[in-house]
Amino acid sequence: MMKRLLLYIVVLFSFSGYVKCQANDSIALYNNVLDYISRDLNVDRESIAVSSVIYDLDSFIFIPVAETQEQKEMLIKRQGFYRGDFHSDILDSNFRKLSSSSKYCLFFSYLMDGVLLAEIYELQRFTKQIDYSFIVATSLCAYSYMLIINKEYKVVKSHRIELD
Repeated sequence: MMKRLLLYIVVLFSFSGYVKCQANDSIALYNNVLDYISRDLNVDRESIAVSSVIYDLDSFIFIPVAETQEQKEMLIKRQGFYRGDFHSDILDSNFRKLSSSSKYCLFFSYLMDGVLLAEIYELQRFTKQIDYSFIVATSLCAYSYMLIINKEYKVVKSHRIELD
C-alpha cells in the first residue's frame, strides 16, 4: 500500500513538472514569435494586443510559397485537421490585452509539425474586446504568417502574406 502511494506521488510530481515545463516552453514560443513579428513589421511590441484564443487559421494561402512537397502536404493535412478554437491560459495571463493604446491585434494558431500560423491586424478603432470576426472585418491592414519553428521554439524561417 505504501509503495503504491509513493509511486502515485512520484507520478503526480513528474506530471506537474512536465506541465510546468510545457507552459514555460509555450511562453517562450509565443514571446519569440511576437518579437519576430514586431521586428518584421517594424512595430512596437507594446502596441500589439494578443488574443487569448488559439484559432484554426487558414493554411491554404501558404501552399504557393511552400518550398517542398512535404511542406505542401503538411499544409493540406493541417487544413483538413479541424481542432477548433480554444482558450489558452498561457496567452491570457502572459500577454498584452486590448487597450486604448493597442494599434494591432495578433492571433495565433496551434503549433503543428513545427509550423505556427499567425495573423496580425492593424486596428481601425478601439474595441473593448478581441472579437476575431469584428477585427478582421474592420482592420486597416493585415498580414498572415507561416513560421517554421525549431525545437528551441525559435523562428528559423517565415513567410508573410499581406491579406486584402
